[in-house]
Amino acid sequence: MIAVGDICLAIEEQFEEHLDTTMTCLNAAASITLSPPQNFESEEIMNRLRDSVVDAYISVIHGMQSVS
Repeated sequence: MIAVGDICLAIEEQFEEHLDTTMTCLNAAASITLSPPQNFESEEIMNRLRDSVVDAYISVIHGMQSVS
């Protein structure tokens, strides 16, 4: 997830054509839940996934700011 944000930061305006697909994937990853959580490890994995999604969102926003 974080790598996608890093790519956006690196290629800036060329990333615009991939923005819709990227945001769809990030939204899907952000909406994943485990109900009920299976164990401590699965909860930790979900927390790491959420952190990665937030980091990717932030990177995409920063990368796209330079486009506008």
